[in-house]
Amino acid sequence: MRILFLGNSFTYFHDLYKEVARLTEGETEQNVKGGAALAEQLNPETELGKSARLLLQQKWDYVVLQEQSAKPMTNREAFLKSAEELCRLVREAGAKPVFYATWPYRKDSDKLASTGRSYREMFIALTEAYHEAARANDALIADVGTAFYNSKADLYEPDAFHPNSGGTALAAEIISGVIMKDRKQQPGKF
Repeated sequence: MRILFLGNSFTYFHDLYKEVARLTEGETEQNVKGGAALAEQLNPETELGKSARLLLQQKWDYVVLQEQSAKPMTNREAFLKSAEELCRLVREAGAKPVFYATWPYRKDSDKLASTGRSYREMFIALTEAYHEAARANDALIADVGTAFYNSKADLYEPDAFHPNSGGTALAAEIISGVIMKDRKQQPGKF
């Protein structure tokens, strides 16, 4: 089984893709850049976009899509448009898209305050946008954001938005679980 990750630092912190490879016993690769939005993965003028196009010419079983941390909340329309286009490309490559739904910034942090939203408001906005993208594109969703929101553990780096090693481990468990459940429902495909 081959899994490709398209995202940014929420994907590359603590080698999420390697942990998913370990948990799924699959082969993983990532195409990431700090702060990148999914639109950059689509842009043939950027290095990230060029490499995404080349990678999507290969054989993948799943492609995990992770948007810039606030974009589903701040520019939902652009997020949904990029999600639709990437899902189309992923399916053309013979793979199934998986949305890696992320989390709100840490409660009471300056980073969260800069959004003008409460912790709950950011959580709801992100969750609704990712679920809408998954429904609209018949994609899987790894709802890591809800697990972060409901956790009593500190899952954040000191910067109040990136995942710490525990947060990455939780994300890997959820993403792997979603993929393995889907895989079991399709015997003989892999």
